[in-house]
Amino acid sequence: MSSTTVKKGVGLYLDVVAVVLAVVGVIAAVVSTTMGEGYEFSGLAMCICLAVVAIALVAVAAYTDLKRAEKGEGAGIVSMIALGVAIFLMVFCGVQVVASRALAISGLFSWNSMDTTGWQMFYAAATSAGGFVLGAVLLTVGCFLPTAKQA
Repeated sequence: MSSTTVKKGVGLYLDVVAVVLAVVGVIAAVVSTTMGEGYEFSGLAMCICLAVVAIALVAVAAYTDLKRAEKGEGAGIVSMIALGVAIFLMVFCGVQVVASRALAISGLFSWNSMDTTGWQMFYAAATSAGGFVLGAVLLTVGCFLPTAKQA
């Protein structure tokens, strides 16, 4: 154990909230694709894999920042690159959810407005895309805030 005590900073807490939002996005995407026939999300496996990679990259960035803070060093290039790639992957997943649901959602607003399963799929897809994009925004804000503070 190191002789210095490291307090967790606001950036770390934003990273944790972003990871939770990514998990919510994955769960909502799975729920959205299992609502009924005709609502399959063809890129679900890729979306889940990319979200897992993004979550792992956020964990790597937080771990390296905390270890560097214990040594009294500033932010490292590894954590910056990991967070940049994680932000890209989370936004990409959110855009993929919207792109895969655009045609089904447009049908709800035109000729099929009484389809309750379609509206539930819309709400799940909006939750999924919102979780991914809001998580990416929080990661972006967290990049500018300290992950750890020296005691």
